[in-house]
Amino acid sequence: MPTSPSRPSRVFLMGMMGSGKTTVGKELAGQLGWPYWDNDLRLHASTGELTDELAGLGPEHLHALEAEQALLATRQPPPLVAGLASSVVERQSLWPTFRAAGWSVYLRATVATLVTRVGTGEGRPWLDDNPAAFLTRALRTRGPLYEELADLSVDVDDLLPVDAAARIGDWLTRQ
Repeated sequence: MPTSPSRPSRVFLMGMMGSGKTTVGKELAGQLGWPYWDNDLRLHASTGELTDELAGLGPEHLHALEAEQALLATRQPPPLVAGLASSVVERQSLWPTFRAAGWSVYLRATVATLVTRVGTGEGRPWLDDNPAAFLTRALRTRGPLYEELADLSVDVDDLLPVDAAARIGDWLTRQ
């Protein structure tokens, strides 16, 4: 795949929990023949704790750890597809690093789709008995940030992961 003279061959998938970052990311990596980096798995490997266990330390602490993993993804040798934690977009000080290190892709989904995909929210921090309320609040804050940072936004509500990955791959070939 051709690379842009201005950006390395890295794709950072961003979006809300349930948007498909892991599923689409693995599919995209497979289609491109690139390695896949999963923020949650890397966080678990570095701390020995699962994300929902780390959430007990509070949102700021967890989000700082997630941001550290996202920064490590920007330093991995290209090519790379990375699924980043949904909170990372709130750290606007990191945006120049993401922009310099690769392409940011927002996997955009409606709250209805996100609620369906997260199910009971098991293993996902801060989803209590009302995931829709949490996701609505979080999307209200993060949605405009994802839009601003993204080089590409892909509506994933009605797309299979293979099709979302193909759209991203097609877009990348034109860059």
